[in-house]
Amino acid sequence: MNDDFDEFEEMVRWIAGETGKDTPLHLSRYFPAFKQNIAATPVNTLLDLFEIAVRHLNYVYLGNVGDDRRSSTFCSKCHQRVIDRSGYYTEISGLDKKGNCTNCHHHIIDYI
Repeated sequence: MNDDFDEFEEMVRWIAGETGKDTPLHLSRYFPAFKQNIAATPVNTLLDLFEIAVRHLNYVYLGNVGDDRRSSTFCSKCHQRVIDRSGYYTEISGLDKKGNCTNCHHHIIDYI
């Protein structure tokens, strides 16, 4: 695991520059299993990494932290929640059949 904030921001800038700001980034909390004795990733570390990433990318998601807001998808133009996620539950709540935001009609996704 690398939680160096400067290196992480450099990586996120590279992703945005090379693949675009709409590239999804998933940050998942580590939990030890089997014979691992490394501590779980602190939630505050993931929250800090999330804040760094959203400065450069439109679609950043946290996993394994129990934070529905930071695991859902928001329109990058009007910030309406368009896909609700809670644990393993997902509901498309703000997209039309063409993948556009129902509020501002910004195109978000090609395939639903």
